[in-house]
Amino acid sequence: MNERIFFVLIFFFSRTNRSNNEAIDIELHRGNEGLGISIAGGYGSPHGNIPIFVKTVSKVGAAAEEGRLKKGDQIVSVNGEDLNGYTHEEAAEALRRKTNLIILRVIPS
Repeated sequence: MNERIFFVLIFFFSRTNRSNNEAIDIELHRGNEGLGISIAGGYGSPHGNIPIFVKTVSKVGAAAEEGRLKKGDQIVSVNGEDLNGYTHEEAAEALRRKTNLIILRVIPS
């Protein structure tokens, strides 16, 4: 799927499906393989000011091991730090902070 179409679909579904999905907390224990996710979106994104979303989940890493985080899930907060209004870089930095336990508040896609 073309990346632009992915972002348009994510943005559309983020606006239409949110009332059906409740936020959940996902605990990730950072190991040698890292978190194993990449993110997309953020304030000032080339695709507009959109929330932070999971772009990919690797086959290895904390997210793969935990099993619930999926491509397209919106990340609302990291360890209680609200990502609303964050740029992509600020959100990535929140995920990179050196803590072993990462608690993501996520709205499933």
